[in-house]
Order: sequence, then structure tokens, then C-alpha cells
Amino acid sequence: VLLSGVEHCNITGNTFDNISGNNLVFYPNSQNRGSSFNHINSNTFLNPVFKISETADESLIMMGYSGYNYMHNNNIIENNILDGANFIKLGIGFIGHGDNNVFRKNKISNCLSYGIVSYESQVVGNTMKNNQIIDNEIRNIGQIGYKKNS
Repeated sequence: VLLSGVEHCNITGNTFDNISGNNLVFYPNSQNRGSSFNHINSNTFLNPVFKISETADESLIMMGYSGYNYMHNNNIIENNILDGANFIKLGIGFIGHGDNNVFRKNKISNCLSYGIVSYESQVVGNTMKNNQIIDNEIRNIGQIGYKKNS
């Protein structure tokens, strides 16, 4: 599901299974408008099959990325179940631009790098404000097995 510069969308009660790509992604539209006032609630994400590279930010839910002059505002992501199946790196990636977004009561497990990661864009600073990560259950995160760096 791609949310590109949309407002007041409600994505509730869906199952995302065996998806090759970010399952749900927020990007700015062609006029650099972010997505605002959307509610992502009570969805299940499982069996991901998305892998770009060792250093990419593959995630079940991705909000934003690099770019200029946009913000994702006042979105709520809550009560979702995200299982990375020890395959995907991030449960929720919130990268780049956002103000007053809430990530609440999600259950995130079996991701290789992070349950939730949030950081500003490498392109522009001071683009993350007033965001809240509240009462999430995050477990079994990190690389499994033996990995040799070459």
C-alpha cells in the first residue's frame, strides 16, 4: 500500500502476507506534500520476502525517506502486529520528515536490525519533531546465527 500525499485514510484490519517490498509506505507526492491525519490500525504483517542489500532499510512499514520540503504529519500507527520472520531488517522505519506522528501499542518481533528506527534525513536536518513512540512491544530483534564479515 502506497500513501503518497494523502490525508484522512484509514487502513484497518488487513493482513499483509508474503510481500516483496515495503508492505505499507508513506512517500511525498509529486508536489512534495507528505501524508497527514492517516490511521493505520490493527493490521497484521507477516512472512516478508523483501531484501535489497545488506545496508538497505527494508521494512514492513516505511514512513518517508530523503528529499526536501515535505512533512508527514499527525499520522497514527497503532495496534498492528509486525513479524519480520527473521528476514526483514525493520518493523517500522520512520526516516526523514515528520511532525506529531504517533507509533503506539504495536507488537513487533523477529526483525534483523530494529523494531522501530527513527532518524532525520541525511539530506536535510531538523525535519523530525514532536513524534511519539509509546507502549510498543518489541522482541527478538537482531541478527540470528553466525555471520562472517568479509
